[in-house]
Amino acid sequence: MEYGFPSLELTTRETISKLRNKGVSQDIISGVDDFLTRADMVKFAKYIPSDLESGNYIAGAIALMRECDRDISGRIQSV
Repeated sequence: MEYGFPSLELTTRETISKLRNKGVSQDIISGVDDFLTRADMVKFAKYIPSDLESGNYIAGAIALMRECDRDISGRIQSV
């Protein structure tokens, strides 16, 4: 899924800013912010989530990807 910017090269805050500038819905922005903040905790603070948390993160990521896919599909169809 593509919003037209190199998100892997950006910080969480930069990614959120780019999404806002693209007019992405607040629901998606909130989901991305939550997901990336949790990922930052694991990556930088060495937080180790429980098995239950890990399962919830995965389920949340899948739901977020589906929501982004619908958003992108809607953008393509409206062009």
